[in-house]
Amino acid sequence: KGLALAADAQRHQHQVLAAALEYGGYGWRVLPLRDGKIPRVKAWQREASCEEGRICDWWEQWPDSNLGVKLGPDSGIVDVECDSPEAEQLLLRLFAGDPVITPTFQSSRGKHRLFRWRPDLPSPTKNGFKLGRLEVRTGNGDMGAQSVFPPSRHPSGINYAWLVHPSECPVADFTPAAFAALWNATPEDLLNESVGSSSIDPIERARKYIAKMPPAISGQGGHNMTFRVACVLILGFALSDQQAWPLDRNSGV
Repeated sequence: KGLALAADAQRHQHQVLAAALEYGGYGWRVLPLRDGKIPRVKAWQREASCEEGRICDWWEQWPDSNLGVKLGPDSGIVDVECDSPEAEQLLLRLFAGDPVITPTFQSSRGKHRLFRWRPDLPSPTKNGFKLGRLEVRTGNGDMGAQSVFPPSRHPSGINYAWLVHPSECPVADFTPAAFAALWNATPEDLLNESVGSSSIDPIERARKYIAKMPPAISGQGGHNMTFRVACVLILGFALSDQQAWPLDRNSGV
């Protein structure tokens, strides 16, 4: 039995290292974890890496590590966690009842879905935010954010496992309506199961959204950002062209 356990541990270590190298190939910044989910690397927010040599060095030094992935602009992904049926229903409502096809994995508590990071996500002081039972881990804050990824092993003995592997589909974007709902939702919306239908004036909500936007830099994606904002204003906040144009034009985006 002892030999079987040792063989299983060694096999799992190889699987974790292989996954770390694969994720690094996607451009995701990875890091080794101890005690389930604690980074082994100091200043991991800066040191998380997608470089093959560094990843191999880490797992040679700490072969029994779990695998973390840094979220946010460096990796280009955010983690939306649903740890209850209520959270699953809320996510479905965010996307107007359409199931989301994106890389998804199962943790000990619930499902994690990956979405593309974007600079105009809500940016509270922490590294993410909650919408009812739904947790959105953006990695935007100074503290950074990382999630434990498959095939890491939870202290309970359960392995994190992909339900939809990243090789099977691209990381999804937030639709304009879902993105606007992340900005719009209030406790009353959640109570009434009508995400994004706040009684606050939609133009005022749109102004608050634009006020949080980083200024676009000419020659560095400014036109794409302007188009993205326009889509959010019209499709997400349900503004007319006549309402959206003055806001977008005066935003500096």
